[in-house]
Amino acid sequence: MTLIATQGYGFTVDDIDWSTPNDLQPYWDAYNYKRRQDDELLWMMGMYVGHAIGTMFKGEYPDKPMLEEAYSKNSEYEIEKQRKLFIAKFEAMGANWNIAIQNRNRENDSDKE
Repeated sequence: MTLIATQGYGFTVDDIDWSTPNDLQPYWDAYNYKRRQDDELLWMMGMYVGHAIGTMFKGEYPDKPMLEEAYSKNSEYEIEKQRKLFIAKFEAMGANWNIAIQNRNRENDSDKE
């Protein structure tokens, strides 16, 4: 299996034999990601072919890409995630500001004594 996972990266059998599993893990992950991506692509192609065949039996072919709604949901998710990150950064800045002011006040109080 390792030969398949490292295919196209220029690995020889000797390179693989002398590698540790940690060295090869990124290639295995990339291989599995590519397999999932190919599987999803083939599934989508089958969906479009199914719709095309369905039009012969008074079905309708989609007027928009099937994943368009999923992409818009993902972008809404990403916007919400960015908004929360933005708020968290400002909260952290506020907390750091408060700590800095408290430290400055303590220094001023200790200088007075």
